[in-house]
Amino acid sequence: RQRKQDLPDVIRVACGMKVMVTQNVKMDLDITNGAHGTIVDIWLNPDEPPISTVQPLIQLKYMPVCILVKLERTRAT
Repeated sequence: RQRKQDLPDVIRVACGMKVMVTQNVKMDLDITNGAHGTIVDIWLNPDEPPISTVQPLIQLKYMPVCILVKLERTRAT
């Protein structure tokens, strides 16, 4: 499988997981390298097959469309 932006083929993510920004994204809003946050939602690819809510761990067929993170500190309003 191809790697996407230096990510391994498989990564584990979950809502509630603590994450850290590793590149300066938007410096004037403090979305910068080293900023900490928490994953609050994962938007699945529309082509993803239905997911069982019974299984505690699932492997997605497609990369998520978006992973939403609430940063601990930011200048965003």
